[in-house]
Amino acid sequence: MDERTCDCTLENITGDSACSIANGRTMAISGVEVDFSGTSCANPCVTVTVRGRSVQMSLEDAVAMLW
Repeated sequence: MDERTCDCTLENITGDSACSIANGRTMAISGVEVDFSGTSCANPCVTVTVRGRSVQMSLEDAVAMLW
């Protein structure tokens, strides 16, 4: 396994108790911001911002991109 060092900031991330996914606030990992404010059990997507450009993607794709 590759070892990686990341700068990580979590901003009051909250979770949805119905499906155990994050659904509020933001997380930043090495310059990549992940915004969970629009995430829900029915909409398991996040907004990802890199270098000022934002895209919506599934949580599964976002995790794959970050790791």
